[in-house]
Amino acid sequence: MHQLTGPETIARLLQGWKIRSGLSYSTLAERTFLSRSALHRYCSGTAVPTDFATLTRIARACDATSTELLELHHLWHAETAGGPAAQIGEEQRREDVVPHPEPAPAPSARTSSRRRHTVAFGLLAMAAGAVLALSMMIIWLAASGYSLVGPAAAVPVGPQVAEHGAGPGSP
Repeated sequence: MHQLTGPETIARLLQGWKIRSGLSYSTLAERTFLSRSALHRYCSGTAVPTDFATLTRIARACDATSTELLELHHLWHAETAGGPAAQIGEEQRREDVVPHPEPAPAPSARTSSRRRHTVAFGLLAMAAGAVLALSMMIIWLAASGYSLVGPAAAVPVGPQVAEHGAGPGSP
């Protein structure tokens, strides 16, 4: 009977989690930022990653329990502590990782301040426009002969005021 090696045991765990999760190699590769081929090598036992973080990402993506993750760590440590997997070079490891887009940088305080000033200036410009429009409407109504004060609307506006004697101090 064939005794399982470290990579085969790790592969059996990974393959079981992958099947249990129902994820395809493509989906699991996307979620773990690995190439599909690297993931397949790990799940088939032909390679063991040199860093445990790679296996942790796979385990978490497959919803492995903490007990399962601990078992995986023991197997990985025994395999990489001088075994053949420890001989995998940095170049091979870099090839396995799929580059993922860098997150957008957080806006700096200067950008946020500039954005606030732009919004404030925009609001100020709208308020000034509203005041100007209201002033123009008042001037137009006054020029048309309308009085803008309630009961005093009966008081003539314009040159007729001098003829009727209406004004301060008139009876």
